[in-house]
Amino acid sequence: MIKRIFYIGLFLMSISYRVNSQQQQMYTQFMYNKLSLNPAFAGNETYMSATLLYRDQWNGFPGAPKAQVLSINLPRLGKRVGLGLNFERQTIGITEKITYEAMYAYKFFLGDGTLSMGMNVSGRNYIQDYTDNRLFAIQEIQLDPSIPTTVQSRNLINAGFGVYYNTNRFFVGASLPRMIRSDLDFDNNNLFSSI
Repeated sequence: MIKRIFYIGLFLMSISYRVNSQQQQMYTQFMYNKLSLNPAFAGNETYMSATLLYRDQWNGFPGAPKAQVLSINLPRLGKRVGLGLNFERQTIGITEKITYEAMYAYKFFLGDGTLSMGMNVSGRNYIQDYTDNRLFAIQEIQLDPSIPTTVQSRNLINAGFGVYYNTNRFFVGASLPRMIRSDLDFDNNNLFSSI
């Protein structure tokens, strides 16, 4: 039976016609950062909590990835409404992404646990700084017309949805943090195709 499920899963993955990359930041401290991954976690506690995370990969290398997160989980309003805020900043090389999110969750009491359904609205600001002095090429960058010589910025709005169930013994959740497909192409004139 397990072998059959494995082969079916392998077949389904092989027939997929398009591959998408991850845009959501990964953190090793998931236990303390549930709010940034699942909006249904908002208001899960009876007290306000704030989480501040800092991630510095490949420390010492120019343009190494860095990420900062501030999550604020507000106490439950009444007995059923949860609110939360999340701010993230990520940098790698000449690229910077700033994300700000507001979360709303509604709670249902089921047996010994609580089922929460939540949604978030987010804004993201992408910046690519082609004036950065760390950027270099074998020939002069100005000779290549496909490389802009300015700072480019793009703002995107998105929404997400999640569910979260917890008791005193366990929790389980699922979320779709970005439901709207966004175009990250900085070329407004469509002169160059995006990769």
